[in-house]
Amino acid sequence: ETDLSASLEKMMGEAAEHTPTLRTKQAAAIKAMLSAPRAGGEAQADTEEPEWKVLIYDKAGQDTLATIISVGELRELGVTLHLLLASEREPIPDVPAIYFVLPTEDNVARICKDITSYTYETYQLNFLTPLPRAMLETIAQAAIAANCTDSITRVFDMYDNFLCLEDDMFVARNQNRLPLSYFALNNSEAKDADIERAMSDIVDTLFCVFATHGTVPIIRCSRRNAAEQVAKMLDQRLRDSIKTGRASLFSDPITASGSFQRPLLILLDRNVDLATPLHHAWTYQALLHDLMDYELNRVKMVTDGKPMTYDLDKSDSFWVAQRGKPFPEVASAIEEALSAWKDQEQRIKDLRGSAAADSDAGVAAALAESTAKLNSAISSLGDMMEQKKKLDMHTNLLTAVMEHLKGRQLDAFYESEEEILNKKALTKPVLETISQIGNPEDRMRLYLMYALDTDLSPETTEACEAALRAAGCDMAPTLWVRDVKRFQKTMMQGPIAASHGDQGLFSHATKMMKLGGDLWKQGVKKLVPTSGDLAVTVIAEALMDLKPSALIQDYLYFDPRILKFTPTTTVPKGRPPFEEAFVFIVGGGNYIEYQNLQDFCARAPNSRRITYGTTLLMSPRQFVDDMAQLGAKCAPK
Repeated sequence: ETDLSASLEKMMGEAAEHTPTLRTKQAAAIKAMLSAPRAGGEAQADTEEPEWKVLIYDKAGQDTLATIISVGELRELGVTLHLLLASEREPIPDVPAIYFVLPTEDNVARICKDITSYTYETYQLNFLTPLPRAMLETIAQAAIAANCTDSITRVFDMYDNFLCLEDDMFVARNQNRLPLSYFALNNSEAKDADIERAMSDIVDTLFCVFATHGTVPIIRCSRRNAAEQVAKMLDQRLRDSIKTGRASLFSDPITASGSFQRPLLILLDRNVDLATPLHHAWTYQALLHDLMDYELNRVKMVTDGKPMTYDLDKSDSFWVAQRGKPFPEVASAIEEALSAWKDQEQRIKDLRGSAAADSDAGVAAALAESTAKLNSAISSLGDMMEQKKKLDMHTNLLTAVMEHLKGRQLDAFYESEEEILNKKALTKPVLETISQIGNPEDRMRLYLMYALDTDLSPETTEACEAALRAAGCDMAPTLWVRDVKRFQKTMMQGPIAASHGDQGLFSHATKMMKLGGDLWKQGVKKLVPTSGDLAVTVIAEALMDLKPSALIQDYLYFDPRILKFTPTTTVPKGRPPFEEAFVFIVGGGNYIEYQNLQDFCARAPNSRRITYGTTLLMSPRQFVDDMAQLGAKCAPK
């Protein structure tokens, strides 16, 4: 029996490694769209030359493509030109066009203009979300008026209204962010119509995610917040889809572990944990998002007075291996990688010299062997140069990060925040830190975490806020935090509050270990967090493992597959633990939570996969700005 269990666990682990992720499924659907044959034609064989075509997209389609497919891959699929729908485009009447856009009135009007102007030879229309019937009729009328109905070869709903930034991470959007921001979803003055529209957009994203994934999830959600509203609307949307004959969208029941178990969707409101989005990051990817212009897997910065753009993707082995590591480890890794590259370069130089020496000596056998080795080394020069280019890029990025760390003394902020969250004695009083170091944003972030996690005396509050004012801080965020704490005391009594015990309202279990020595001899402490779980990860583990916990005992349970089902807080008897989950944060997410979930999966005893999603990614600065806008509305009139 033990051998059988071990064999099954091994098979499940192997299946998880080879099962397509959400990102690979989305990429496969987009490549199939770009390879689709003309009407009446047959699909192209892999060995055939691709048919040349034009790709037309709107801003949303452009963002989706940017995170999935490279320009080189577009060329391989026959895309010779890719243009924005709203741009001025010259007619190319002998070339087919593929459209990849949202079904909006403006987009449909522009498509109709292209059709009636005979801009392209044929039109393949692909919409990120389902095309409403009224818009379909508008397109049909335009084609009939232009007497070119045969030129429209395809009208297809792609269900691609989300951005996959990683294999196991997605966001609802990058364009038009404000309606889905933390501010918009928590603004007491927001109009009901605006909130309903935002909820509908979130539900649309999640429906597209699971249509692409091919499964109908079990849904769990926190209560009395936006997450509950999203859960109810998504549950109804999935039920309606199944009842109206669209069940084929969810025809793939195999999950990441290779089983036939359906995944779990965990919907959480951002207010479940307000401390983490404020926390100064210490891992590579999260630091880039905190300190640099990092968006859609691309960093923009100025190097030696020149604007540079760096793409960070799966083709970069150093990035894949190091993005989730603490900064000191990454700094050491780049030095080791550069040293290894230089050693390899020296070996090639030595081989060249050896070949020349053997030739002079006239030793035929030695010459042949040296030449063979040299030819092999030379053939790898292209890969070496590309590797060096990547390493130089990371050196530039890490150097820029180091300048921020040194100039703002961010290691001191990180250390203090870890001590606050773990209820450790502070090495340095918060009042002293926010009075002496960092910029106004750094000081405000530390104080907000301190205020959220600690019941401060009026005297301490007054002294800290006086120091913030002296530093030139906008005090509006403090008003919002004060309002949140007042609300939590009145509304979150009972199971949720009790589950935190004496650890603080928004604390987590991350531990910090301080190592001696300097980093790059620059005076930055080697602060390396040991494995620990954030609030989001603790909740995900409890819900996946079906562990009894006061933290989740009032979370609602939905099963859209059961037509007559009432949401309940009770999990059906016999329900096995979940092997795959999607954790979605309503109101904004961050790379710190994403990495914490992946670290949890990596050390889990059983094979499991967690995909992290959110309405949008927020940098700490954006989160503080949202808090400031909300706080301004709390200020006395």
